[in-house]
Amino acid sequence: GTPLSMWLPEDERSRFVQRLEQLAQSPAGTIVELQGGLLAGGGNVRAFEATARNLLADPSVEAMVVTMRDVTARRELEAQLERQAFHDHLTGLANRALFPDRVAHALDRSARNPDDISAVLFIDLDDFKSVNDGMGHGAGDQLLGRVADRIRVSLRPSDTVARFGGD
Repeated sequence: GTPLSMWLPEDERSRFVQRLEQLAQSPAGTIVELQGGLLAGGGNVRAFEATARNLLADPSVEAMVVTMRDVTARRELEAQLERQAFHDHLTGLANRALFPDRVAHALDRSARNPDDISAVLFIDLDDFKSVNDGMGHGAGDQLLGRVADRIRVSLRPSDTVARFGGD
C-alpha cells in the first residue's frame, strides 16, 4: 500500500512522479526509461534503472507497469573503472590521462574570463631512485603517498594535482 515514490530519496520524488504523470497522459503503450536511487534498509540508497509502460487503456491491466532493475553493482564497477582509468593507483591523484583534460578546462575558463589565471607547477623529487634502491619500493611508495597528501591539502578543491608516473 506504500506509493512507489515513497521508496525514493526525497530529492528525487517530484521528478519521478512528474515523469509518471506525463506517462499517464501519453498514448497507450508508451514506454519511458527512468533511473535514480531507491531507499534500502539502513538508510542505504540502491541505484536503479526502470522502464515504465502506460497500460491504463488495457482492460486487463488498467495501470502503469514499472519494471525496476538494481544496477548498484554495475554503477559501482563503472565508477571504479573510471577512477582507475583517470587516477594514479598509488597516490589517488589524477594521472597523465586526466591531466590534459583538466588543463583544457583551465584554458577554457581563462579564455572566458581573462582574470582567471592558471598555472602549471612541475615538481621532480630529486634522487628518488636512491629511496627505492636503498630503502625498497615500499618506502618509495610511502614517500610518494605522503608527498601527494601534502600537496593535496595545500591546494583548493578546484585545483588538480596529477602524477605522471616515475617520480
